[in-house]
Amino acid sequence: MEKETLIMVKSFCSSCSISTELFHQLKEYGLIVTIEQDDIEYLNDENLMKAEQFIRLHKTLHINMEGLDVVAHLLDKINRLEEELRQFRH
Repeated sequence: MEKETLIMVKSFCSSCSISTELFHQLKEYGLIVTIEQDDIEYLNDENLMKAEQFIRLHKTLHINMEGLDVVAHLLDKINRLEEELRQFRH
């Protein structure tokens, strides 16, 4: 079993030049999930990619949290439909 790579949330926020408040808003909206160990929050690889994507959308297109929530649901739906299409093709 592969060991999961974890990134500290504080380090992530610092490297992306965002506030921890913005990060926690993403978490409160359920857009990302963190892992807590020894009272320190971490991101795994999957949530790291999601967080980077949502932060890019927020910074470059100025999409608010509600808009990011809509985007997340649409992306999930697209992924499910693509999976269904793959299954039908086989």
